[in-house]
Amino acid sequence: MPALDLTSTTSAVWTELSPSGTAPACSGAAAVYDPENEAVYLLGGETWHALADDPLCLDLSGATPTWQRLAVSGDALPALAGAAATWAADHGGTLLFGGVGYHRMSSSAYFLRPTARCEVEVTALGPSGDDPGARCGGS
Repeated sequence: MPALDLTSTTSAVWTELSPSGTAPACSGAAAVYDPENEAVYLLGGETWHALADDPLCLDLSGATPTWQRLAVSGDALPALAGAAATWAADHGGTLLFGGVGYHRMSSSAYFLRPTARCEVEVTALGPSGDDPGARCGGS
């Protein structure tokens, strides 16, 4: 798993990482970096003919990055592929929107607030105003 170091102002350098734990085998997952806890959340995606319903976390805080299950409390996260996720610095958490579940697209949105490294509390966001409609593959 390569990483691109962008800290140099003169050149970017690729480095090979060798994380411990089981790396996910899926496509269409939403990934977002949590700078406050030095972690990457991997949400949803699709494995061989099934949606991935086990959110994962890549803990970057130690000398060796480690894959582990993301501990989720609060509202349930549905199994989705093609959802969009972004770190919302002003709110200190991740916004997750849209995607496709089993045989339907979603217009649902969720807020994931970190409670500790590789632990989040999920809040399903209720609709307000005009519904943007179901989306899949957004960014």
